[in-house]
Amino acid sequence: RWSKDGQRIAFSSTRGQKGNLDIFVMNADGSNLIRMTDHPSNEQGPVWAADGQSLFFTGERDGRGEIYRVWLSDKRVDRITNGINRSIMPAVSPDGRYLAYAAQTIMSFQVHVLDFTNGQTIQATSGGGACRPSFAPDSQEMAFVRMTTGREPSSLEAVRVNGSRVIHKHSRMWS
Repeated sequence: RWSKDGQRIAFSSTRGQKGNLDIFVMNADGSNLIRMTDHPSNEQGPVWAADGQSLFFTGERDGRGEIYRVWLSDKRVDRITNGINRSIMPAVSPDGRYLAYAAQTIMSFQVHVLDFTNGQTIQATSGGGACRPSFAPDSQEMAFVRMTTGREPSSLEAVRVNGSRVIHKHSRMWS
């Protein structure tokens, strides 16, 4: 993932000696490679915080996916989610207020949104499975993939961050 200013790239790699995925950051020209995490579990899918000072990622430190944050200044890692099931695929709103992610519920994954201003988390989607959240530039809408079962293709949908209504639903993504 490119940083907002285009100067750095964050990525997961097995280039460590343990063979598991860790988080790395480097300059856009490939220089200044820094290993941000060094944990025996897989850590992947880094996304930049809006201010560029940290990265959010999925880590399996407790045997299942949870969302963590690593600070570029000191490599400190904070756990963000702590659910019964997995939390994966983090996405940060451009204004830095929200963190969306796919959280496993009893039957499927649903997109949840954490509001950093008040610490509250809401489930922004329901019915069927939902994953891969991505925020609009204004941080008020979010697109996601609606997973389907059977012969129906997955669809791309968008909702307001508060989950109030579906803005667009496209049932055939590719043909």
